[in-house]
Amino acid sequence: MRAELVFNSAVEHLNAGREDQALRILRQFLLKQPNEPNANKLIALIHGGRHEDAQALFYMSRAAAASPQDPDLHFLHGNILFLMQRHAESAAVLRKCLAISPAHTQGVDVLSKCLMTLGDAAGAAKVYEDALTREPSAARLYIDLAVTLVEVGRADDAAEVLKRGLKACPNDRDLVMSAACYFNFVDADPHGHRELHQRLAGLTPPAGVARECVISRDAERPLRVALLSSDFKDHACGTFLRPLVESLPGPGVRMYLYSAAEKPDAWTEWFRGRGEWREVASMDHAGLAAQCRGDGIDILVECNGWTTGTRLGMLNPRVAPVQATFLGYPNTTAISTVDWRIVDATTDPQGAESHCTERLARMDGCFLCYQPQPGDPQPRPSSAMLDESRPVTFGCFNRLAKITQRTVAVWAEVLNRVPHSRLLLKARVQSEPLNLAFAQRFVAYGIDPGRVKFSPYAPAHAEHLGLYGEIDVALDCFPYNGTTTTCEALWMGVPVVTLRGSVHRARVGASILGAAGMPEMIAEDEAQYVELAVRLAADRVRLRMLRDSMRDRLRGSMLLDAPGYGPRFEAALRAMWRDQAMASDGASGGRS
Repeated sequence: MRAELVFNSAVEHLNAGREDQALRILRQFLLKQPNEPNANKLIALIHGGRHEDAQALFYMSRAAAASPQDPDLHFLHGNILFLMQRHAESAAVLRKCLAISPAHTQGVDVLSKCLMTLGDAAGAAKVYEDALTREPSAARLYIDLAVTLVEVGRADDAAEVLKRGLKACPNDRDLVMSAACYFNFVDADPHGHRELHQRLAGLTPPAGVARECVISRDAERPLRVALLSSDFKDHACGTFLRPLVESLPGPGVRMYLYSAAEKPDAWTEWFRGRGEWREVASMDHAGLAAQCRGDGIDILVECNGWTTGTRLGMLNPRVAPVQATFLGYPNTTAISTVDWRIVDATTDPQGAESHCTERLARMDGCFLCYQPQPGDPQPRPSSAMLDESRPVTFGCFNRLAKITQRTVAVWAEVLNRVPHSRLLLKARVQSEPLNLAFAQRFVAYGIDPGRVKFSPYAPAHAEHLGLYGEIDVALDCFPYNGTTTTCEALWMGVPVVTLRGSVHRARVGASILGAAGMPEMIAEDEAQYVELAVRLAADRVRLRMLRDSMRDRLRGSMLLDAPGYGPRFEAALRAMWRDQAMASDGASGGRS
């Protein structure tokens, strides 16, 4: 009996709820045809209730066997195995796909993901490099290779790959966007970085037709302000939007929340109950413009920048009289219709104007406000605080992409200066081979890789915060500082050492620590950074005092002052509005 007929008969029994009969048919067939591909897998899948997976696997494997020179069929077969988390088997099938079509973009991508999951980061990168030798103008391959490298903390190498890609494909928008975003992780020339963003903006065509946006000359009337974000949800940016949404509305501001969140959650429901809620995820430019006109929006503040979920392109032509960017992206948008970036004097001191195309609206004090969540666990003493014989643990829970080779060199100096100390890191993509490969980066500086540890990945918020109990001193990354992680560490009683850099993303740590009332933790150069970390590690009495007192200290600081944050943000909005109102005096009253 043909395998197709056997399986079709089994499927009929499954659809009728007769699973035992389906399994009996398959087992009898297996006894007669012991070499039938995937038969045992099918039985295991059916036992697990995954009937659709079993059916898909069966037909794809049969189709690939019938057309062995069709790379797409091998890819589909391998992709099904990948989705079923059979990574080693998937890799074997996908290699058949690439043997026939070496630059099969989807095959390269999924094979690389398989190898990453199996802990073979070098092999994953080689898959892309091999494909690029055959297709050097395939922009997607450069992007995907960069993503792979970034995931395992090789942002420096990813930047070099993207530079190669820009030479080969200078006008590919997706590639330019990836380069603009990933260059934030490394020491990029700020003026060249601005030019790259301008190239990206130039490759982003206008989203619609220009319409008149009337600017009122009444500079003091109440303002209608819309916050546009895809992050009205449980997200790092959502953490900072919550205190803003709670504290901004008042006599001077009527607030609208323009949500582009595509996967709403419990946090989304919380946001929905604040301000005037608008669902804009499916709107085009004309729809967004009509919504702004209908709501009478004066200032539209977009909160994504060039990050996932961005709607930046929708702001050109402008949909509101005044348009600003805030929070989500640590650099310029370079979109000509975005008038302002909302920052502060620490993140963007005088002279920072040359790094961006927008004007800078500097808030009084820190541009961020942190709001802990109800039910956050209490700080707990580390093992080194409880037992003087235990080693001190430095730590960083930022994504590995932010840990450049320059950062590794400085952290290694800290570890060398504090004998037996450890470094605790956290990575989303983890396996023993990947962790060991990252730890090996410290060997060149005399550090035993066994001193570099990885915590289990803890997606739950309370569990994640609990991991700070393993850390004595947190080390901030540079040139791309932490933001949420810095606030979380402080809230959990862990002091954070940061290095004040020269551009916004390298100065956020200084802004947060200044607002927290801890300027003594801000280093002005690498040598001082090392000294601060070493001194903290040597003073366990001070570490215990900080662990016990940090929360009370923060509650009295600007960093957690939500009631004061809204008025300060409103003052920045009002200054922007006054400036635009004054600029409109004597003009026609409209702009496009």
